[in-house]
Order: sequence, then structure tokens, then C-alpha cells
Amino acid sequence: MAYFFGVYEIAEMAARVEKASALFYNKVAAWSWDPDSREVFMILAGQEEEHQRAFEKIALAYKDRKESEEYSIDVRTMLEGLLVPLERISFTDIVTVAPKDMREALDVALRREEVTVQVYSLMRAHLLEKFRGILDAIIVVEQKHTEMVQGLRRHYLS
Repeated sequence: MAYFFGVYEIAEMAARVEKASALFYNKVAAWSWDPDSREVFMILAGQEEEHQRAFEKIALAYKDRKESEEYSIDVRTMLEGLLVPLERISFTDIVTVAPKDMREALDVALRREEVTVQVYSLMRAHLLEKFRGILDAIIVVEQKHTEMVQGLRRHYLS
């Protein structure tokens, strides 16, 4: 089955995911009892804010284009599926946090990083050449985020 989306639509959704991710990582940093982990979460948050601005720039460049591009999977639903857990955790009261919440947050973070790499890799083929380098750089950073989150999971679950 084929799915059709405009680049504007996917870039706009990606910007929303990146914004929600920055809020999420800032919240998880506030939960963290370990200064080193807190610093990692703050770095992740800052990089997601940079990615948000990049996707907003891409979306703006494609805003007036009407054509849709074919995707092999429903990338919009995949991105929308990330927003619910990111936003739910971002708006949880810090006072109520238990260790299981940190495990859940790290699971959400890992899923978020894996899905964005997959979606952004598919999106790349539909971008103008001048935006491919930007997206390639974002994908590399998101892959590094996956490794960082895996390290944090090992740290918290040990």
C-alpha cells in the first residue's frame, strides 16, 4: 500500500515532534537524580530544538508546493504516534515521579529516536538537494541519540 504526503506536511509534523522532544528531554532532565545523566538530557533537548528550527525552515520552503510524494509506510501516523507519549510525560508533575517513570521515559525516548531515524531517512528522497545535507546531519545526530539513550537505559536499569 502506498501513502501520499506533501513534504510540507511531513516537515511540519517533524517540527512538532522535535519541539515535543525538546520539552520531553528537559522534563526528564529535571527528574534525573544523576548530574551526568541530567547533562546528557539537556544536550538532547538542545539538539532537538535545533532540529525543530531546521524542519520549520524546510516546511516553509515547501509551504506553497501542492504535489504529494509517495511513501511506502504511513509516516504521518508514525510521527503522530510519538507525540502522545512525549507530551504525556512532558506534562507529568515532577513530584509524582517514581523510578518506573524514568524507565518508561527512557523507553519512550528510545522509540522516538528509532522512529525519527526511519521516517527522516524515507523523507530524504523527497527533498530538494539543498535540504538533503541538513536532513543527513539530523539523521546522524538522531542515530547518536539512540546510542546515548541506550547508555542511559543501561545506567538507570543497572
